[in-house]
Amino acid sequence: MTNPNQTQVGGDHYTAMPIQPWAIIDTWPLEQRIGFYRGNALKYLLRAGSKGPDHEDYAKARHYLDKLAEVLPDA
Repeated sequence: MTNPNQTQVGGDHYTAMPIQPWAIIDTWPLEQRIGFYRGNALKYLLRAGSKGPDHEDYAKARHYLDKLAEVLPDA
């Protein structure tokens, strides 16, 4: 798994920022972080191919799933 904090799919508009949006999201309570990352993965899966190349949406969904895996507590 790649480090989701050091990668971006489809440009550099987030990684170029002094602070990435999910650095702020990671300050939220765990349940909210999990919901946010799950919801965004679902968004990209459902819209795949309708706004651009489907492979890019799948890559974005995977990126959010990698971030989700990072914040989930160990079982």
